[in-house]
Amino acid sequence: MVWLLAIAGLIAIALVIYLVWQWVLPWRELEALVAQISRGVQPRTFLVSNNYRAWRIGVALEDLLKRQQQLDARLTKDTAEIRAVFGAIADPLLVLDSARCLRLCNSAFERLIGQPAPAGAPL
Repeated sequence: MVWLLAIAGLIAIALVIYLVWQWVLPWRELEALVAQISRGVQPRTFLVSNNYRAWRIGVALEDLLKRQQQLDARLTKDTAEIRAVFGAIADPLLVLDSARCLRLCNSAFERLIGQPAPAGAPL
């Protein structure tokens, strides 16, 4: 009878270890990945072990981060191009948003008002 309880205890311990290995650890790895991404750090790898669903989410996170980086690069390029065009215009030029806050202006506009225009300032 004692040996039966010992075997049942070993099976229970093995089951707990398997469940932790299969379900808990991959989700902790995903949590660490998300924390790195939120801090702006590129994770070394997106591969999550031991769980197919967690692995798929890791791959999806990698795709999302790559897409975000592509969009950031495009936005930076587009912004630089717009600023170059605005800088080449000799007349004062400014762009306001729907709340009448300054979004962009060129150097001719800044010379006209006699100071650098603060971005986002209401006009």
